[in-house]
Formats: sequence, C-alpha cells, structure tokens
Amino acid sequence: MAMSRAESFRGRKIKNREIIMEWKDLVKIKEWSPANNLNIEYKKIKKGLHKISENQYLLLSPYNENFKEAPGGPFVNALLWSCSEGAVRRAYLMEIEQDDGTIIKPPDEIMPEPGRYTYKEILVGLKRLGCKGILEHASYRIAKDGAFIHRSIESEIALYSFRNMDFDDSEEPYAIRWNLVLYR
Repeated sequence: MAMSRAESFRGRKIKNREIIMEWKDLVKIKEWSPANNLNIEYKKIKKGLHKISENQYLLLSPYNENFKEAPGGPFVNALLWSCSEGAVRRAYLMEIEQDDGTIIKPPDEIMPEPGRYTYKEILVGLKRLGCKGILEHASYRIAKDGAFIHRSIESEIALYSFRNMDFDDSEEPYAIRWNLVLYR
C-alpha cells in the first residue's frame, strides 16, 4: 500500500518520508530527559543542535541536570522552531549567511497567545501570562565581524527572535527557543 503525504505512524504524521512530531507532544518533553528515551529520530547539525524535522530542532547536552557527564545522554535542554534550517543556523549558530529569508507561521503551541504572532502581540501575551523578567534585546556576532543577528524577546518560557534590525512591532519571529522548564 502506498503512503500518502501526511500518513500516520505511531501517532505521528509522515510528510515526504519524514516523521513529524506534533508540537502539542513536543512541548510535554521534560527538560533533561535523555534524548534516546524520547523515541524521536534526530540528526546532528552541529554540536548541541539536532534536527527532528524541517522546522523542529532539539538543543542537546552531554551533561545532565547536575551539569555532569552521565550515562544515558545526550539530554534535552530546549526545543527550537524556525522557518528553515538556514534560519536556525542564523539564530543558534550565528551563521547569518545561511538564512534563506523563509517566512512561515510558528506553531500556536509555542506562542503566548494562539493566533497572535507579531512582536507586539507576543510581548503583550507574555505580560498577560504573568511572565517575569521579560527582556528585549539584540544579538550581534561580536567575535567575528560585529554583524547583526537578530532582535529578541526573552522570557522564562521562550526566546522569540526577529530578523529585522529596525523595530517593527508587526514583524513575526523567524526562530523560537522553547524552554522546557515549565514541564518538570
């Protein structure tokens, strides 16, 4: 029997022979979970950064929650969503030149308020959730050439990154780091 483009495999969608985990399941992963126990296939991009599917990534560490190398690793530190692999390389590895400029909507499961994707809506949504320590900042590739990487809104739940150097409250994120600390 031929597989359709979005067939199911053990509760996961299959698209173009790639198993896609649903974000509603990914956000339930506990921080410091051994990645090998998650029943997720992933591919190493660079040290610490691993690809699950086209827009889903794991940040993994050889260290456990006590910051010691331990059997059973690597361990999950966070999830990443990005518009493309080039975008995640920009956001996490500072490889600005790899960003292809792709724009897609992020999943509602990692937004403060579903259906609200802009800089302003994210900031307002985080405040409505009562997030503490909300920080707006910009990142630059200082050690190499001082190039602008992105502007970000950071909170206890996530880091939302935006490509445009100039402030634009209608811009949507190109990458999101989802912290798993809420699900310990």
